[in-house]
Amino acid sequence: MGIAVADAFEEAASVFVRAAGITGYDVYKLCAEGPLEKLSDTRYTQPALFTAEAAIVDVLRANGVVFDAAAGHSLGEFAAWYASGAIGFEDGLKLVCERGRLMAEADPAGEGTMAAVLGLDYKTVRGICDAVGGTVVVANINSPLQMVISGTKAAVEEAGILLAEAGAKRVVPLKVSGAFHSPLMEKARASFDDAVRAVSVVDAEIPVYANVTALPVISRDEIRRMMVEQLVLPVRWVDTVVNMIADGIDEAYELGPGAVLAGLVKRTDERLGVIPVADPATIESIVHGES
Repeated sequence: MGIAVADAFEEAASVFVRAAGITGYDVYKLCAEGPLEKLSDTRYTQPALFTAEAAIVDVLRANGVVFDAAAGHSLGEFAAWYASGAIGFEDGLKLVCERGRLMAEADPAGEGTMAAVLGLDYKTVRGICDAVGGTVVVANINSPLQMVISGTKAAVEEAGILLAEAGAKRVVPLKVSGAFHSPLMEKARASFDDAVRAVSVVDAEIPVYANVTALPVISRDEIRRMMVEQLVLPVRWVDTVVNMIADGIDEAYELGPGAVLAGLVKRTDERLGVIPVADPATIESIVHGES
């Protein structure tokens, strides 16, 4: 969660200090010590992840690393907007805090859920979701054979049974607090639009491949729209990878905890090499041209 980077680099430590002043709680301590139950609550997960990712962005910038383009998966897109210069850290963190709160409150009765579907293509998964009564949609197109579905618990469960019958290798319920990237987040949409309009957003200095369209975006008006639409529309990660490669991008850094995106990219198209960046040693190797 960025703690090792914060301990090793002054620029990263400064980001965590600034985050505490914005959130009203010690983000560094939460990332370092938990408790896990609190860190797993989307109201705290989102600010913590954004802070950790922004901290790495600042360290790389301070050491002369220049980005040509950016992309992020779901919440990670806000770190991409930050890396692009479209939003400042304070405004970005305020938005992420509000996003987490609104997403948590959009489903107070806990009616929504999500599930990962492994081994079936998008067309098959969408077709089954469309055939199910109730609300269930494809929320994440993560790789050619990995989808995430999102909706009401009953509809997701029914779709899961049909997907297994259709040949899915696994249908894995996810431990989430709502049906993200689905129509069940519609309640959060209007309020989040107000929040986006209340902060400073400028034209991006580099293109950001948006989740909603999988296309590069620079215009501030389009950025605002993408930030809001993302709540209820799917993350088109496969198309994002395909389009980045088509535009000549052949190397990327995955900034933040874990290496989930590196795995998804590899399963989509190995021509785009991804280096996970979550520790001081990797940052040092990048800065000194060793990676």
